[in-house]
Amino acid sequence: MKSFFLFLLLALCFSSCGDGDGPEPGMIWDIAPYNILITVADAEGNDLLDPEAENNLVGNVITATFEGKTYEMEVDTNSVAGSVSGRAILPVFHGLVLHKQTDGPYMLTFGEFAGDTNLDATDVTIDWGEGLPQDVITVSHRFWWKNHEPQQETTVLLNGVKTDNKVHIIK
Repeated sequence: MKSFFLFLLLALCFSSCGDGDGPEPGMIWDIAPYNILITVADAEGNDLLDPEAENNLVGNVITATFEGKTYEMEVDTNSVAGSVSGRAILPVFHGLVLHKQTDGPYMLTFGEFAGDTNLDATDVTIDWGEGLPQDVITVSHRFWWKNHEPQQETTVLLNGVKTDNKVHIIK
């Protein structure tokens, strides 16, 4: 009888130690948060989020609706899109924010979302104001462990068509 319980205990130990069960014991991971990144241009390639551009959209009341809540665009003059400050990586949800990139066009960011949390296909509806057609961005995010390493995949669709995480909209 003792042999049976010893065998059962060993079987339980080995079955709970498989790859993909999370980080190695004692290992601490900071999983980076992610944003939905959005650039907007006209047919000629002019940046419509640049306040200096002709026919820009920045004067419009631009909103994003996500999970039943509407977020009005804010302008961030203190940071650069994609910059990370501090040592710990903690997601902070900011809503819809306009940033100036250091080496590119203006960009809207929507988020931040926790990189270690799954998100099923969820819509973010962008209302550009002034009667312009809305755009629907659908985002899905999957996080898992493989061989004690974090794995993640983000899928983004613009109006039902798969696109890069950096969504480029032509208005």
